[in-house]
Amino acid sequence: MMKKVKSVVVTALAALLVVVILAPSTITAQGLTHQHISMGSTLTTAYIEGYNTKGVKGTGLYGTNKNKVVTGVKVRLKEGNYDKSANNYKNKGGWTPKLSKVNNPLEVAYTTYSWRY
Repeated sequence: MMKKVKSVVVTALAALLVVVILAPSTITAQGLTHQHISMGSTLTTAYIEGYNTKGVKGTGLYGTNKNKVVTGVKVRLKEGNYDKSANNYKNKGGWTPKLSKVNNPLEVAYTTYSWRY
């Protein structure tokens, strides 16, 4: 009986280890698209940044138009008096600067983005 319990515990720990190791690589692989928006908030920060591959038509992801070449992305973070935006228009691609701020739990943080063609 004790061997069976040890076996179950070892199997559960092995499965947890696989999830911890493979989950970040899965997230990274999903982010390797021609257009990407990374945004979110934690207890301490709110953030957004955008990416597009130079000279590539929209993939349909994140609302891009599949019939047009994406030449940039603009991201915006607004919370209370904080209102900043960033874009990658000059380079016609690549990452925008990451917008990030300390998350105020008394305010609602808004993140928006728009594509340029």
